[in-house]
Amino acid sequence: MPLLPTQARQLIELLLGCAPLPEPELDYDAFDAALAAALDGAGKVYDPLQRRMRPWADRARMRRCFDPARARGLACCRAGSAEHGASGCVPLQCVVA
Repeated sequence: MPLLPTQARQLIELLLGCAPLPEPELDYDAFDAALAAALDGAGKVYDPLQRRMRPWADRARMRRCFDPARARGLACCRAGSAEHGASGCVPLQCVVA
């Protein structure tokens, strides 16, 4: 099962060791701005699937999944969705790049 927005926030805080991020379900734009700043300070990590350096978290994918104004909710992570193909996604796929 995919992560809930609050769980994603907690995971990112632990991974990046950053200051507490705003709650994404209350103010997604503030969360996204704080996440961008935290990711800028964290550098990039090698993604062996893409064979390149990428940020720790995929902000665009998180916005599609978690932003109440645009979100399709957790439907973006369900098996068979157009975004993830027939296999669906693993629990962290919407969060971690």
